[in-house]
Amino acid sequence: MVIWARECSVCAIGKTSNRPPDGLLLPLSVPSRPWSHISLDFITALPPSKGNTVILTVVDRFSKATHFIPLPKLPSAKETAVAVIDHVFRIHGLPTDVVSDRGPQFVSKFWREFCKLLGATVSLSSGFHPQSNGQTERANQDVERVLRCLASNNPSSWCQQLSIVEYAHNSLPVSSTGMSPFKCSLGYQPPNFCQYGIRGFGPLRTRTSPEVSPHLDQSSQSSAPG
Repeated sequence: MVIWARECSVCAIGKTSNRPPDGLLLPLSVPSRPWSHISLDFITALPPSKGNTVILTVVDRFSKATHFIPLPKLPSAKETAVAVIDHVFRIHGLPTDVVSDRGPQFVSKFWREFCKLLGATVSLSSGFHPQSNGQTERANQDVERVLRCLASNNPSSWCQQLSIVEYAHNSLPVSSTGMSPFKCSLGYQPPNFCQYGIRGFGPLRTRTSPEVSPHLDQSSQSSAPG
């Protein structure tokens, strides 16, 4: 009887779903300039590296430029506010819209009041639609994959690689704009570390990883004088 009921198409159609209803997927507002609309997310449970175990990822939704900010632990709302002021706002100015998931930092009264003081709206990812914060999710996947390759022999060294990985990430063209985040946000393409053999970038190139090398080569080509 159980097998028959499972295979019966009529039973399947009439069966009540236990899945919670999807939230309404609302489109995000479209930014008109760099760093007016940002999205935030965290990478957690990383091996301790220079006292850090968390990365705060901040993406400019206009240019796709990204900052990866190392932190000692998952921060509170106040600590998150301090991090974005110190590492993002002081460089790029204040945003008008901040996208995030529904983590405790971002649903807190402090965070809402903080964004209100900035004059920024708070856009939380829709219930059961985490793809509405997909840009930071993709950036997280990219940096995790590259760091996993670079720090494979010494997992606790990921923090030492993070700045250069961020530079390489922002040097690569993205399909939505046809240019690198650097070019889109700055108006020009900065030179690549590899072009000048700057110390510290060497290990990134010499470690033969099929996932890392193409990114470095592509980054170097995109920053070559046109």
